Amino acid sequence: AASIYCRKLRSRELIPEDEYSNQQVMAKGLRRISVPSYGGPVSAEFKPGMRYIVVDCGGGTVDLTVHEMEASGLLKELYKASGGAWGAIGVDREFENLLVKMFGIDFVVSFKNTKPAGLVDLMIAFEAKKRTANPAKATP
Repeated sequence: AASIYCRKLRSRELIPEDEYSNQQVMAKGLRRISVPSYGGPVSAEFKPGMRYIVVDCGGGTVDLTVHEMEASGLLKELYKASGGAWGAIGVDREFENLLVKMFGIDFVVSFKNTKPAGLVDLMIAFEAKKRTANPAKATP
């Protein structure tokens, strides 16, 4: 389902303009999709034999699937979805572990018990930062 969804995306939704310079893209071994008209469908670039990876980042897992476009226009699944516990829940857990390392377990437990609204505010702010995280940005 994620792969079909991605085929419907517009190029501006898949690869933000100026996200990386061409030099950075090449250094990372990536191929920038260049749809003839900016904003055109990504599927316009899909040719028979083209292979691509869908990275589906969910709450509990991050799943990777590899597909190949067949001459008929259908997708062939080369590598079934598999993943690990690197989803948002795992990131939240590691954030809490960081808080424990910084402030100690006693403080974190006390904060959770005595300031539940403060904990909710903290997690909402952290969620906002996760959603705007960008490896091309120098600062968070």
